[in-house]
Amino acid sequence: MEPLKVFYSYAHKDRELCEDLKRHLTNLERNGVISNWYDRHISAGKDWGKEVDHHLGEADLILLLVSADFMASNYCWGVEVKRAMERHEKGEARVVCGCSEGNSRSGRGFEADQGSAAG
Repeated sequence: MEPLKVFYSYAHKDRELCEDLKRHLTNLERNGVISNWYDRHISAGKDWGKEVDHHLGEADLILLLVSADFMASNYCWGVEVKRAMERHEKGEARVVCGCSEGNSRSGRGFEADQGSAAG
């Protein structure tokens, strides 16, 4: 069985949060249940926009690490969230929101998932 492809969407100011989550999921990766991808895997000289789009389009599970910085990012919100929700609505991927402490999602378009697997 192929591992689930997991895509992390996060604001760069939240890199530490992303790294913490990745560490929590290490055992799943080690056991071949998931394979992780986030923008730190992009090699020097690669077109980062194309790389992000490719991996976002291939992901089985898209983790949105929502924070104030994430909400303020035009790229996270306008590109990654939009594409993630399109894929979710088509049944091509599952979207999970993880909110940082003190972040409110009300009125932000996440009402359906309530912090768990959308579906």
